[in-house]
Amino acid sequence: MVAGATGKIGIIRQSRDAKTVTTTRYSKVRDDIKGYLCNAARTPRLLDALRNKYASMANDTALGSWAREDARLSLDVLASLARMENRIAGGRFLAPPVKQLPLMLGGVSVSVNLNVLMVRERQGKEEVGGILFRLTKADEETDAAAEKRQQIGSFAATLALMQVQSGMAGDRIPHHQICASFDIQCEDVHWAPRNYAAKARDIENECRFIAAMWETA
Repeated sequence: MVAGATGKIGIIRQSRDAKTVTTTRYSKVRDDIKGYLCNAARTPRLLDALRNKYASMANDTALGSWAREDARLSLDVLASLARMENRIAGGRFLAPPVKQLPLMLGGVSVSVNLNVLMVRERQGKEEVGGILFRLTKADEETDAAAEKRQQIGSFAATLALMQVQSGMAGDRIPHHQICASFDIQCEDVHWAPRNYAAKARDIENECRFIAAMWETA
C-alpha cells in the first residue's frame, strides 16, 4: 500500500514467482504473546516466565542455530512488550477463531489472520475489534521511516476491522476504536482511523491493481 509503482510491480512478481515456503521468524513468540494477552491475570510474573523460557532456548546447544537466534531475537520482542504495557493496560483480549477465512477484495484472496480479539463493553453493548502483531524491528529511526510504519499500521488495523466485520463478531458489535496493529518492537499501537471506510476502499483498489497485473508483472 505504501510502495511506489515500481516497487508494487516487484512485490507482485516476487509473490507470484515464489517457489519455496520460508520458516517464519518470531512464530513461537507470537503464539506466546497471544497466550499472555488472553490470560486474565496478565501479570509481570507471566512475562518474566516467558523471558526465562526464551533465554534458556537461546543458550540451548541442542537446538539449531536458527532456533537459538530466533529465541535471542524473541527476547527483544518480549522486552519491548513489557515497556509498551502501559499502551494496552486494561485491554481485554480473547483468542480468535482458529480458522479465519481470507477476505475477497477486488478479485484477490487476502489472508488476514488476527492474532487476538479485543473486546469492551460500552453503553450496555459488547464491542469487538481485531489485533494484528507486527514484531519486526525498525531498520532505521528516521522520521520518514516512522511515518511509513504508521501508514502500514493504519492499513493493517483497517484490515483487522474488515476481518472482524466479515463474520467474526458473533453477537458483538465490530468497532474501529479497538482494531489495531501492535507494532511491538517500536512499542507503538496503530489504531484503525476514523476514516477507515476510505482506507478500506484504498485497499480494495490496490487489490484490483494486483489482480490486473498478476499475469503481466
